[in-house]
Amino acid sequence: MSNSAERFIGRMFHNLKSDGCNTKKLDKYFGWKDTERNIRKISLTRDTDYKRCLHLTIKSKHRDYDVLETYLDRLPRDMNNIIYSYLFTVRELKYIINIPINYPFDEPKWVLKKYSENGQSKPYYEPDPNALYCGQDHSPSMHIDREILLYCSLISWFNQE
Repeated sequence: MSNSAERFIGRMFHNLKSDGCNTKKLDKYFGWKDTERNIRKISLTRDTDYKRCLHLTIKSKHRDYDVLETYLDRLPRDMNNIIYSYLFTVRELKYIINIPINYPFDEPKWVLKKYSENGQSKPYYEPDPNALYCGQDHSPSMHIDREILLYCSLISWFNQE
């Protein structure tokens, strides 16, 4: 592995941390706030063996139903509250982001590791993070944290309110 690429990625993580970013809580760094209907988590970690490999996890716990829509007549309020607490859809995306030796001049390659809904693996087709840029539109000024922000903003189920 190129020492310059490894140093660059090390500096990138150092700069994120010096900006007050906890890479295991990127959702807070980007300003996404949890609501009663949607709890979001984004974490980015470096692979311990392969330094140019990053692991990205994007998770959303979204309540699709309103409490008034799911309220069952003739059941005590406590039982209705328990039922309501289980009416979440949990979606999780896991990517491996391979950073090229010439990064930031070459764009990273994202590999889908897993997509699941409520613990069940499902196929996932879009949006494709490798299609964020068309042709020569990739810019060296667009660092990985901004690419992750751009990608997460394109995911419809992640941005539901």
